[in-house]
Amino acid sequence: MDLEISLTGDDAADDLRALRTWLAEEPELRGRVQLVERPPEPGHLGTVPTLILVALGTGATTSGVVTAVSTWLQHRAAEVACTVTRTADGTGGTLSAGQLRAADLTARGRLANELSTALAATTSDASRLEG
Repeated sequence: MDLEISLTGDDAADDLRALRTWLAEEPELRGRVQLVERPPEPGHLGTVPTLILVALGTGATTSGVVTAVSTWLQHRAAEVACTVTRTADGTGGTLSAGQLRAADLTARGRLANELSTALAATTSDASRLEG
């Protein structure tokens, strides 16, 4: 299973690079994190990051990815929102830096757990959770 991670905010491109570095340093995610870039627009130099692709497999879990993302978000001074989506079916959710900073420890854990659960659920599990 693969996960796509996208960011919105004033410095989304730089933040994507920073988050990619953060995730790549996680032992369970080493070698599984790829920055996806689009070609430069006419008249501009350099590629522009659009999202991060994480290949999950043995040892790498949705919970580990969401925990790393939520920890990274809590340390952001600027407002940035992060959407994590399962590529197979588009299931996912969004966490924001402000939302996590404003929450107490229990609420932060609950928010991360809800997203992890949604991402880890199979299609039949997801429909049961929604119903």
